[in-house]
Amino acid sequence: MKQTLKNSKYQNIPASLLFVLALFFVLGLGFDFYYDYNDDVLIQDIVSGRFSGSPDAHCMHLLYPLGLLLCLLYELAPQFPWYALFLCSCMGISLFSITYRSLSHCKNILPKTLFLVTEAVLLFVLLLYELVFVQFTVVAGFLTTAALFLFITTPKELEPKEFLKKNIATVILALLGFCVRPNMFFLCSPFIAAVGIFHWSREKNILARETIVKYIGVIGAVLLGIGAGMLLDKLAYQSQDWQEFTRLNAARSQLYDFTGYPTYEEAENYYTEINVSRSQYQLIDTYNYTLDESIDATLLENVASYHQEKVSAEAFWPNLFDAIKSILYRTIFDVDRPHNYFVIAAYVLLIAAAIRAKDKSYFWKLPLLLLFRMIPWLYLVMSDRVPQRIVHPLYCAELLILLTLTAGLLKECRKFSKLKAGFIAGTFVIFGILSLCFWKLSYETVKYEALNREQNNICWNAFESYAKENPDNFYCLDVYSTVIYKDKIFKASDHSQKNYDLMGGWIAKSPLQREALSNFTSTEKESLAQALLGDHFYFVIDPNRSYEFLIDYYADQGKNVELQEITRFGQDQTTLIVYKVVEQ
Repeated sequence: MKQTLKNSKYQNIPASLLFVLALFFVLGLGFDFYYDYNDDVLIQDIVSGRFSGSPDAHCMHLLYPLGLLLCLLYELAPQFPWYALFLCSCMGISLFSITYRSLSHCKNILPKTLFLVTEAVLLFVLLLYELVFVQFTVVAGFLTTAALFLFITTPKELEPKEFLKKNIATVILALLGFCVRPNMFFLCSPFIAAVGIFHWSREKNILARETIVKYIGVIGAVLLGIGAGMLLDKLAYQSQDWQEFTRLNAARSQLYDFTGYPTYEEAENYYTEINVSRSQYQLIDTYNYTLDESIDATLLENVASYHQEKVSAEAFWPNLFDAIKSILYRTIFDVDRPHNYFVIAAYVLLIAAAIRAKDKSYFWKLPLLLLFRMIPWLYLVMSDRVPQRIVHPLYCAELLILLTLTAGLLKECRKFSKLKAGFIAGTFVIFGILSLCFWKLSYETVKYEALNREQNNICWNAFESYAKENPDNFYCLDVYSTVIYKDKIFKASDHSQKNYDLMGGWIAKSPLQREALSNFTSTEKESLAQALLGDHFYFVIDPNRSYEFLIDYYADQGKNVELQEITRFGQDQTTLIVYKVVEQ
């Protein structure tokens, strides 16, 4: 028996590895891999040294220890696309872990083949976009979901030592997901808690010493790793400059990502009260606040507080009920299709399996799971921030839990072989129909997005080449003029410091940005507003966007400026113009 298990293990490892490699190979034949958002481009620039001139681990979103590891890799081999490989490897490891553990529960070649085909179809329909357009938040969701799956599929019969050994990979994946994107890990944590409760409840004696050692051991290892990661991250940002920037970044995130802010016309009295001029408001509104040194953490906090006070004054319960109605609507209707339809189908299958198996524990397990799944959804909906890069991983984690619980119920129904066969056939039929309905939507979404990015990037690539040909110049980019440009993740780069930067964003006004800018200014203390009037600084903007905010800002400083066009980029129509800001 042990020999059979050993042989099965050696068969499942190459099968899982080949499946993952084949998946990425096929995707690579059909599409180019892109970063979904420019946040990843900036993280890559920071850890590779393109941003400030040397690799730096202060990339804010990734925990510092992980950033430091990437920096060391770039120091060893700067030409290697370490960050891109890291993200793809994390997704590959997550898929490998799920595939390998699933195959280990299949006894012969037929169910293994059916599982691999089913997994490939589900990945194509549900996660094709996320696999082609890579984003670190999604990667964190992948890692956390894989950790969750490994934990729930660990046999409860194992002795404490074997149980803990079996969950080493669980702990590693969970901590890696946390280091990549702590916020995403915490959003998935209610699912982890639900899975932990379900798994623990299956033990014969839930309060036995051996049982407590097993579960507290895994939970304790994860919490210990989280604590160590947070401590090291805090120590890395303990300087006064970084602490001030951390405060500013929190205010920036609250302002742009959550609360929003009123227009100047809507709340002119309020802006006057908190000493925000119209030109400062324009810089905030265009996200180009790096230009004004007086826009600091306190000012952004004051702007954000307008809506915070308004929200806090509103009744809590009506907002909660509205959020619940919104969640139910998203779950049932086509807002999040096809992910929500697959989850609904999985709930139906689980309920049917629980009824047929006469498992009364699901009288409390299902309500508990529904309660726990509401926690991240309530946070997202009540914050009015429900992006796809968070929603899709949450749906996939929930779907994986439901399918795993259903499989567990069917596995225990050994006396009902016909019942098991019927459920398996029914599952294939239901998921097959859903897949047929939505495969075209999934494929065309990715296809047209890839074509748009390829077309949009013609202009961006031309600008980058132009900037590289003029290394002594520095180009200041209007933030919202660049959002349509997305880099390929394996794009060739020499990793020398780039001579352009946004005039805002989540790294704006950080010690790192000041360091990067100082390499191009005449003095370290020269501000961007002063530098932009110098000989080697230029302003870049989309012609469809107004640059009046720039003229108004300098006018408030007592300076009359005009913009002289230097060059423009674009094929059928101009999409970027380089200007020289000249003081009259």
